[in-house]
Amino acid sequence: MDARLGKFNFKKKNAKVVFATGYIGINISASIVSYILIVAVVTLILLPFCFSLTWNVIWRNVPMIITTFVIPKIISFVSMKLFKKCLFGPTFIKTRAGVSIYHFYMTFLSLPGGVVNAIMRFVYGLLAVLVMLPITYGANTPDFVNNWMLLDTSYRTYCGYVMLVACHNNPIMITAANRMLALKDAREKHTQAGKHWTSTRSMLLLILLRFPALRKFRKHVLEQEKKVRELLKSKGQKPLENVAVEGEKGDEDDEDSDKEEAGAKEPAVKVKGATREPWVVRSLEPATGLCYAVPCCHAVFVLTTL
Repeated sequence: MDARLGKFNFKKKNAKVVFATGYIGINISASIVSYILIVAVVTLILLPFCFSLTWNVIWRNVPMIITTFVIPKIISFVSMKLFKKCLFGPTFIKTRAGVSIYHFYMTFLSLPGGVVNAIMRFVYGLLAVLVMLPITYGANTPDFVNNWMLLDTSYRTYCGYVMLVACHNNPIMITAANRMLALKDAREKHTQAGKHWTSTRSMLLLILLRFPALRKFRKHVLEQEKKVRELLKSKGQKPLENVAVEGEKGDEDDEDSDKEEAGAKEPAVKVKGATREPWVVRSLEPATGLCYAVPCCHAVFVLTTL
């Protein structure tokens, strides 16, 4: 759903739509191969513990392993919990002298204890790889490698499939595309029948009637605000941050200043009555459903390009 709103958690350059064609086949093959690899890796891990020779070697060295690696790790963990309350705050250091001593102490204690961390890091990484093998919606390679080049082709296929669904199976885009095609067909029929097609300027007026909030973004309104700011600046007054537009609600002071500025008003435009085409009447009707989701700026762009 985030992709339909234009929010992607991957780089768009890796999401080529052509890669989406092999998404189903890659999912099936990834599941089969991943099952075989998981069984093989688990067998290799359990192999030393299944034979009596290797098991006896490991069992005889258990006291040395515990004394050398496990006990320093436990001491490091307990001391960190104790000294954390005495020497450190959430974001500050309570005593620099105590921290320097603790830093020197932890440097030597973490040398043998870090071996356990390194082994656990390898185990966690191996487990993560095994878990991600049958999954295609996540990269199986590190982030710094993905930032340079995406080597996981299965994940690249997934990105392409997401881009395909987000762009070509999006209800908002489909609704806008169907509306554009309907307008194109109606225009061709009117042209072939020798009828007059409403110009872009008339369509712009209809859109402004349908969406009054767009009036403040019109070009002449922005120019008008610029002239008012320049006029106030020339008189030595502070320019207003938001100049009220005629027809909109604002402060009483702004309305009085607009009344005083005679040149700031636009002459009233008289619109001649004319018979509206059926499609024009439908365009003025309240939109429902997904039509509200189509941005008005897209509608203006589409109508000006037809």
